[in-house]
Amino acid sequence: MSVLLMLLLILVGAAGAVGTLLIVGEGTFFGGSKQGVQAKQRDDEDHTGQVAVPICPRPIEAFVAIETGHLVDAKTKEFAVRWVDQEKAKGNGFITDITAIRGRVLSKDKAPGYAFTESDFAPKGTSAGPGAALEKGTRGVWINVEDASGFETLPRFARFDLVATIKLKSQGASATDPRFSSPDVKESEAEKKAWSASQRHLITNGKIIVPLAPANSNRKDKRVFVQVAADEAEALSNALAQGAELIVYARSSQPGAGVEDLPEPERPAEMDTIEVIQGGKSVTIPVPARSAEPEAAPGTDGTQEPK
Repeated sequence: MSVLLMLLLILVGAAGAVGTLLIVGEGTFFGGSKQGVQAKQRDDEDHTGQVAVPICPRPIEAFVAIETGHLVDAKTKEFAVRWVDQEKAKGNGFITDITAIRGRVLSKDKAPGYAFTESDFAPKGTSAGPGAALEKGTRGVWINVEDASGFETLPRFARFDLVATIKLKSQGASATDPRFSSPDVKESEAEKKAWSASQRHLITNGKIIVPLAPANSNRKDKRVFVQVAADEAEALSNALAQGAELIVYARSSQPGAGVEDLPEPERPAEMDTIEVIQGGKSVTIPVPARSAEPEAAPGTDGTQEPK
């Protein structure tokens, strides 16, 4: 009987604990929700017509997969949320369902204090890491900044060109003696001849994916991860193997630059001057310059006749 009584007490206690969790959590364990984050509110707060929107509590680098810890405020130990009018949240595309954020990979750096939208993320199914930013038909390459000059100040997604220079050392007799020839030697000699020019253009319109870490960063890596065209990756690898000096030329960061060159600015119309006599006084007035070619008008037979 004592054993049965003890088991009964244990069952009653467990049922009470579960009931308490359900009441505190409004029907879900640990305060979770199928629709989104339920922010705690005081009794005097009225959020009628508003929705709790998860916000970013701390800076998060691009290409990171969002985890629960990224969404929790370090001070309150709770999800960081902001109450926003429902219509405003919907109009701005704010994500209110926390399950739609967890596991997604950021496509850009995320600053603290901002809500999440679909534009913050790479397509669903993308794996975490810098490869998430590579465009179709491109390759990603890590380059040590000590091997290239100019990467130090380029930010993420900056566009650049890359030129290599190399100085060829004089070769001994064995390098050209037929007795020492082999397919590998001939291929090596051909590669060196390709570097006979003082400069070689390697990369056109490359893109910075992972910039050099700042001095105060925990990441001490002295490399950058860059995007290059698929047919440029091999040339870059050969340049690094040859010990070439790499020089980075930054491209314009103005709107419209990067992928395509900026359009030529419109030139002002050429002006001329004429002299006008007014009231016995000579006045010079600027006028558009006339073309040297006579203007043509369509003739009756479909040909062009000068006016």
